[in-house]
Amino acid sequence: MFHNISFTRLRELHIHELDIYFNSLKSLLLSVATYQHTLRRWIFSEITSVSVHFAIVCNNLAVVCTNIAVISTNTAIIFTIAVVHADRSSAGIWTSPPTSTAST
Repeated sequence: MFHNISFTRLRELHIHELDIYFNSLKSLLLSVATYQHTLRRWIFSEITSVSVHFAIVCNNLAVVCTNIAVISTNTAIIFTIAVVHADRSSAGIWTSPPTSTAST
């Protein structure tokens, strides 16, 4: 049977096979392009999500640092009040002498 097929017909079949091949390759490339587009969207959304979470973490870290500063300030104020309160006698006057020597 093969010997009855003309060269022209073989060429037509070959062209048809090439068309099928190129169409399937085109479909494959389109699906890869679609996948890449989907992947880019996914990566972008993940990067956006990571960026949002990073911003939230940074904000929370700033709040923690602010709270530490407030606690440190309050501790210093309480310590100062405690020292001043300990330096007073029961009569409400200072028990320690003035430190300035210019008053002599």
